[in-house]
Amino acid sequence: MSYIQDLAQSNSQPPKSQRLKQKFQPTKTNPARIFELINTLLPVRYCLSHKVVPLELSQKCLTLGMVNPEQHNLLEGIRSICGHQIESFHLQPIEAHTHQLILSAYIQHSRQKRSRVAIPKQPIQERPTLLIDAPEQLPKITEQVDAARTKLPATHVKNIQTLEIKARYLSAPVEFLAALPPQVLWQELLGRVLEQGIGRLYFERLANSGRVLWSQNGALKLSFDSLDLKIFQGVLVEFKKFAGLPTIPVATVQQGELEHYYQEEKLLIRWRIHQGEYGEEATIQILRGKALELYQRRQIKEWEEQALDLAKKLEQKLQQIREFKQNNPLSGDNLASLQQIQLQIKRQLDLLT
Repeated sequence: MSYIQDLAQSNSQPPKSQRLKQKFQPTKTNPARIFELINTLLPVRYCLSHKVVPLELSQKCLTLGMVNPEQHNLLEGIRSICGHQIESFHLQPIEAHTHQLILSAYIQHSRQKRSRVAIPKQPIQERPTLLIDAPEQLPKITEQVDAARTKLPATHVKNIQTLEIKARYLSAPVEFLAALPPQVLWQELLGRVLEQGIGRLYFERLANSGRVLWSQNGALKLSFDSLDLKIFQGVLVEFKKFAGLPTIPVATVQQGELEHYYQEEKLLIRWRIHQGEYGEEATIQILRGKALELYQRRQIKEWEEQALDLAKKLEQKLQQIREFKQNNPLSGDNLASLQQIQLQIKRQLDLLT
């Protein structure tokens, strides 16, 4: 659905303010005229930050859409921006949703007109903290993870939480998303990375800004190349809350895994955060379906190999103790504890078979 169609649908939403004398009708607006006024009269950044949008200019009277029409103090600022082009205002209350749709449509129109695509400075596959793009690229699992914090035991599968993501602007362009508050932007990013396939988010701290990349099955889908640092840091705070980490800067590499259901599908969310050249950088990766199954098979195989190696070492150590006691008849203090552990191991093996 296009932004203009969305804009028309917003007409069906009830107005928040009872002061609205005449209901704003998006279907009667002229998008081309609004875009022209934003280009020549009131910059889009000002419109985004002050919740206003120029709707029409006739005989030096500006029809100004305002989410908060009580903010009359904005009018003097607009006069100073527009100069002699404006002598009076006609204030038109509009819904916040309608305001967002108008500016989204403008930004999308501008991007199509420029026909430029943001290209990352370095191929996304070469990023150091990124994980896998396809099941066949699954790495061997050698990293130790705090299982109590990051993984749910297999016996508690029924308690796996269902993710509730509130992503409202899945078709909005980068410029619109970059102006959203960090909490909202985080939801939008999660909504995209959880969409389908092997999704991945990469957060890179630059000298004076932040950078966020979203890829799907190894293909770059969205790139924020110069995200405001306050917004970038705010999104990282949301990242840490999601991962169950303290919001203070990390001193060492932190990584883990989370199991969740999303839209009735089981997902594994792998995350990692560390200190980069200019500050914290992070990665989130979503595994599902066959990729998740293959990853878990390799995980189980490695755990079994580790358990077998430990069992062999235990057997060798017990044999060493037995041979020593044959020549040195001394009593051991831990024999009862070892027998108890043996019983526990047997019970665990019985549960696995």
